[in-house]
Amino acid sequence: MADSSLIFQVYGCDNAFIKLHASSSLLGPNYNIIIGGWGNTRSQISKTVTTEQLVDLYYYNHLMDCYSFQNFWISWQKGMIRVGSGNTLNYNVFLLYDDMCSFTIQEVVISTGWGTTLYWIFHPQ
Repeated sequence: MADSSLIFQVYGCDNAFIKLHASSSLLGPNYNIIIGGWGNTRSQISKTVTTEQLVDLYYYNHLMDCYSFQNFWISWQKGMIRVGSGNTLNYNVFLLYDDMCSFTIQEVVISTGWGTTLYWIFHPQ
């Protein structure tokens, strides 16, 4: 995957899920990013290699909004995973993980939590 970032908007109450995969087959290591999880009370980055979760970072805040689109971005480069709010990369960072044992991102998967409806808009770069 040539791109190393996403800029997007999400409309919904909670549970925006983004996975950054090392393989286009969706097997192998991945970074899991949750924005507005646990009833919109926290956001998270976790890293999974095989079935072992190796890192688990949290940020506590209400980032999603049930009544309007919210702007977010995710960037990944040389093991540095950043997640922030707004339209400008590397500003308003609320999650940051510097992985000394990183992998190349080949695939990005977008989903929602169980029972949640979200509307997504992705902005080309």
